[in-house]
Amino acid sequence: MAESALALREHPQIIELLSVLEQNNLSQQKEEVQALVGYIDGMEEKLSQMMEEMKAMRLEVEKLHDKGIGARCAQLVGTAEGKIRQGKTMLSTARTNLVSAAGRIAGTVKEKGRDALRHAVQALRIPAVLSRMERGFSHASQAMEQCAGKLDVIREELHQAGSHMKSAGRALAGKEPLAAQELEADKGALARLRGLFASCGKTFSQMERGAGRLAEKADGEKSSVKTELHGLKSAQAGQRRQLGQHLQSIHTGKHEIHHHDVRGELLCQADRLLPVPCLCGQLQAGFLLQRTRKDTAELLTGIGHQDPLSGFQY
Repeated sequence: MAESALALREHPQIIELLSVLEQNNLSQQKEEVQALVGYIDGMEEKLSQMMEEMKAMRLEVEKLHDKGIGARCAQLVGTAEGKIRQGKTMLSTARTNLVSAAGRIAGTVKEKGRDALRHAVQALRIPAVLSRMERGFSHASQAMEQCAGKLDVIREELHQAGSHMKSAGRALAGKEPLAAQELEADKGALARLRGLFASCGKTFSQMERGAGRLAEKADGEKSSVKTELHGLKSAQAGQRRQLGQHLQSIHTGKHEIHHHDVRGELLCQADRLLPVPCLCGQLQAGFLLQRTRKDTAELLTGIGHQDPLSGFQY
């Protein structure tokens, strides 16, 4: 099978990237890549089907008996085909970029580790790619609606073609009045074209909404992570303040520690509190304070003081 005909999900680079993400427990990043891959595959298939239907419709338009109306309809078909081609180009560009990046990203973990792998996937800016597709398909849907509206005007003109005034006009132009069966044939072709424009517009609208939902989901997951990190930082700051107040009580006499070296070391311990990966909220703070409690107890051993953190709540 030629590479251009290969589904994106079947590309070796994509398969390898998804495997590497799974091995490194980056489930969120894997889901984002899978969502984009699945979307591109599905939309490429729909656009190919739309183009085939439009090509078949062009052949019908070329057989219209009223050549003037036929030319105008052919122009509308050309506009619709152009929008479909734009959609295919947009997806093809995203496909090429993703395949190219997948190969580089898969090798990143071997050279720089898991964090670099996560940042490399984020650099793909999958939500932004989906948002651009959403806007592109929205414009395509609107273009199909405009084509349908213009076709309605043409259909009305054709409907009036059998009237006396229309026939007289054709006679003055040296043309024979259209036969009844020819009018009906033309009307049938235009009705099918109108239905195709409506169908394509609906499909583009569905593609637009699909891209929007995926982009919103990806953005929501990132916002959730940012919110959790912000909450973690706030909790840590609060615990730092409480610890600082407790250490200050040591200085003011609640715990009679007069040894300057010991007090200085306690304050240094407070300054050295660092977050621990994979822990969050109270568990994170508890871990930090427990570690400080241990260090403090060791410092106070031999000078006869109780643990100054014994009353600290977490």
